[in-house]
Amino acid sequence: MKKIRLLAPILLILTGLTSGITLPATANAIPAYCFTSDMSYNITSGSACSGPVTIPTWVTSIGANSFMNNANITSLTFAARTTQPLSIGYAAFANAVNLRGHLEFPSTTTAIGQYAFYETNLRCYTNLSSVVITTQNLDNTKQVPECGPYTVTYDSGGGTGTLPTQSSVMADETFTVAFDVDTSSSLYSVTQPGYTFLYWSDGLNTYYPNDPYTMSVWNVTLTAIWSEDPPMGPSFYDVYFEANDGNFPSDNSTEKIVSVEGGMDALSSAPTQPTRSGYDFAGWSSDESTVDTAYYVSGNLYLYALWTRIAGGQVTVSSISFATSPAIYQQSNLITATVGESAVVGWVGFFQNGRSIPKCTKVSVNTSTRIATCSWKPANIGTVSIAAVFTPKSGSYTSSSKKTTSVRVVRRS
Repeated sequence: MKKIRLLAPILLILTGLTSGITLPATANAIPAYCFTSDMSYNITSGSACSGPVTIPTWVTSIGANSFMNNANITSLTFAARTTQPLSIGYAAFANAVNLRGHLEFPSTTTAIGQYAFYETNLRCYTNLSSVVITTQNLDNTKQVPECGPYTVTYDSGGGTGTLPTQSSVMADETFTVAFDVDTSSSLYSVTQPGYTFLYWSDGLNTYYPNDPYTMSVWNVTLTAIWSEDPPMGPSFYDVYFEANDGNFPSDNSTEKIVSVEGGMDALSSAPTQPTRSGYDFAGWSSDESTVDTAYYVSGNLYLYALWTRIAGGQVTVSSISFATSPAIYQQSNLITATVGESAVVGWVGFFQNGRSIPKCTKVSVNTSTRIATCSWKPANIGTVSIAAVFTPKSGSYTSSSKKTTSVRVVRRS
């Protein structure tokens, strides 16, 4: 009964407290059964104290069964101490079933009694490696590993790239499973060709980016899990064949667009080569300057026809036109001859009914417009045959070319 009388002032102070316990500095020991169910103390089991419990620095002894059966205690903290010893008695916190998380012992702890934390929900203890147990060990106490810190390692699972990092974590602490590797790159900078990232796995459970992860009592490796992509069909790309001042003979167009499978040579699908008057087709070029023998497709592609001027070739008179038709002769009634498809220096001779038209036997071609004109007087009423013959000046073009047409003359004036 001596202990009861000594503790009576403390019990009066604690009466009605439900959110925690604070002991005065005069109490350096918590006697056995102090806050547990006992017929002598008349304290109801499970209601003596609840919430967080802090053991102050000046308390050096926690007696046997002192907090036993206090089901509403949620946490236990030992205030920091440097030299003050601490001993914890037999079953001191036994059956405190809501005591959770981890418990950090002072390094000056001298004894931990058997069953001290029996049937609690503590997951681990810390600082046990520094505690010198002089009387009893942890046998029959809640045996669990230390609280950490534990490492978190990310494994690419066969992928390549920059992996996320995670600082060490204490047991029962929660961290967010990585999505962002850093401020500038995302998880998907870790790639595996032919595969799609699914989630992370710790070997037991799967976690998606930004999921919470509660740390256990061991080091964790989170491995990227991938799904193999289904086979893909061939990719096709547009290849643009540009005639580059020429024409495609099938429809006189200047461009052909062909769909070519990726990885194939575009030239294997090339259209019929274009033509250009006075030039030979030299081949296809992707840069308009050099010809290659193959162009393997990996995306949309432009190919340009390159040309070589024909040596000794023929430049044609492409058309003959009249100021009026049927023609009525007058001073401004002109015959116009258009020469070739590009500028070639030379002259045109004009003929009607097989005879030279005076003053039109050697009309220079305008190299800008590629035309030559002749002012003429019809030789007769009715149908008149007109011919234009181009003669190149350059020695590279030795052949002349002739264009003929006819016009009906209804009146000479």
